[in-house]
Amino acid sequence: MGQLGPEAAEGIDALVSQSLAYEWGSVPSLTGFLVWLDADDLEVKRQMDSVGDKIRVMTVHGAKGLEAPIVILPDTAERKDPKTRDIVDHRGLAVWKPNSKFIPNTLTPTLDALKSRQLAERDRLLYVALTRAESWLIVMGSGDIKEGRNCWYNAIHAAALAKGASPYITAAGVGLRYEPIPWQAGDLKEVKTTIREACVVPDWVAPSSTTPIWPIMPRAPSDLGGEKVVSGGLTQSNSNALRLGTAVHLLLETLPNTKQSSWSGIAARLIDEDIFAAALQEATGILTQPGLAHVFAPDSLAEVDITAHLPELDGDAIQGSIDRLIISSRTVLAVDFKTNQVVPDTPNQVPEGILRQMGAYAAALSQVFPDHEVQTAILWTKSQNLMPLPHHLVISSLQNTSSA
Repeated sequence: MGQLGPEAAEGIDALVSQSLAYEWGSVPSLTGFLVWLDADDLEVKRQMDSVGDKIRVMTVHGAKGLEAPIVILPDTAERKDPKTRDIVDHRGLAVWKPNSKFIPNTLTPTLDALKSRQLAERDRLLYVALTRAESWLIVMGSGDIKEGRNCWYNAIHAAALAKGASPYITAAGVGLRYEPIPWQAGDLKEVKTTIREACVVPDWVAPSSTTPIWPIMPRAPSDLGGEKVVSGGLTQSNSNALRLGTAVHLLLETLPNTKQSSWSGIAARLIDEDIFAAALQEATGILTQPGLAHVFAPDSLAEVDITAHLPELDGDAIQGSIDRLIISSRTVLAVDFKTNQVVPDTPNQVPEGILRQMGAYAAALSQVFPDHEVQTAILWTKSQNLMPLPHHLVISSLQNTSSA
């Protein structure tokens, strides 16, 4: 309140009231509350007695039902014609409005009536704007003043002339003044100028000489540095290998939850035609191998998001997604799919970048499951081989990230 000022009180009170109303009738959820609030049509109107000696900037809609001693309409210049909605009610039927060049004669009266109602609504808005003033109404036209009824300024100007308004010299030129009741201005009063002292911000708040410290974004486990490809393998620039690897990864994520008879049809909708056969063959070989059944069992978890602050990275946060997570009463196994075309023979030959990624998963899972034995493994899709990784190997690789 001290920063926003007292004028923000009513808006804040309305937000708090809405949050309490949502909590009373729904399960508390930030996402649900935002969706519910966005769908609501709440309009907060401030009472005039709470405004004080201030200028209020409002729309004509917002000013409905309110009054003020002096009302200024600064922008009464040309307004665009109301836009007719795409679907209109034509004799009880919902009709899509065609292009203006192809409107049939039978639809013309309906569109004309709809436009007339829109223009009538515009006139009602003008009436609201003109009747908000208690004493003075000041009308100005900002921009190009064109002829026609689309300009509120022209309508007001014509009405003022009809009522006998007289010319009036203003700083912006010659205007009109209509005074139905004789009014005599009093003597000008000298306004006392309030001198405000400069606000000194304490050093502990935000020293002006320092650069703001922005929050550090979490690091992706796959972007901790180090090589990702076995020596002699295809490089990351090989677009076909990357596309094939992405396709296989997508199938391994999607197909385990479906019937095997539907795998081909699902893959055809997900994978490009030129790599469809190779990707489906590789994924099918993995999913039908008995030795890998536990990885894709119904009680295993797919694409598990995980985030944690890791002491091994000097407290930096990581945020990633584990391809497959198998949780038992004593162990937690994190499996990551790798589509490298050249597969290492032993864990010691696994590229450093992959070891660091798995080390980040292991360190984060150790915080989530402190009473479980955390294990990691790589599923090499090319060789259909599940390679367990020693815990000390992946953690030591992760600890080397800071100095790398």
